[in-house]
Amino acid sequence: MLEEDGKFVIVTTEHNEGIRVDDYEGVYALTAIRKDKKGKTFPQWAHQTRWSVEKRRYEIQEKPMTICVKLGRDPVKALKLLLVYFEKIM
Repeated sequence: MLEEDGKFVIVTTEHNEGIRVDDYEGVYALTAIRKDKKGKTFPQWAHQTRWSVEKRRYEIQEKPMTICVKLGRDPVKALKLLLVYFEKIM
């Protein structure tokens, strides 16, 4: 299905979660999304953690990032490999 802004979106769960195909300067990514009751989609966000050498523990970074998987400049190759893997295990 196409969303308002022309991005390809697939809802994959009964909780209105799914993926959206994003493109930034020719690098493709699958971004985790959630759909609200009105049908508008929003990216899922997460905070990164980094190891603090001084404190000897992981610390949560302030700035959140979208949850995504970068497929690179040849997404078809990556998706074909994923398809082969899933066909093998299913």
